[in-house]
Amino acid sequence: MITGLAKNKIVFIISGLLGLVVPIVDAEQASEINIQELVSGNSLVIINRFGSTLTYFYNDGSAFQFNKQGASSKAIWSVKNDSLCTTVTSVPKGYTAKEYCLKIPQYQLGRSWMGHDPKNGTITYKFVEGHPDILKLVEQ
Repeated sequence: MITGLAKNKIVFIISGLLGLVVPIVDAEQASEINIQELVSGNSLVIINRFGSTLTYFYNDGSAFQFNKQGASSKAIWSVKNDSLCTTVTSVPKGYTAKEYCLKIPQYQLGRSWMGHDPKNGTITYKFVEGHPDILKLVEQ
């Protein structure tokens, strides 16, 4: 079997025994599929200087974000290239919903990675399986 992959090109698998050429997916679609599988039905823990936030992602593209202090919001999510994008849909009157995209550097549950932004300082991200209780999760 011979396989080939080039960025943004279609990947083909050629089977010498069957003489078949089957298009699989291009590199961009592959990252979207991996992120979709990682996110759907699982949760993202975000820890920054303000505390911990947990976002549940559902298979239908909806999400629910909350923290242990009780604040919560509803959102929708999608995958664009190598990023997870969320838009909070439960915004107060007079505010406009904004889409935020987070580049996903790895496609594994349980592995953490770090980020930084001026408002929130150092941020730790971690995908976890299912929809755990935030109080039990942040005690670990």
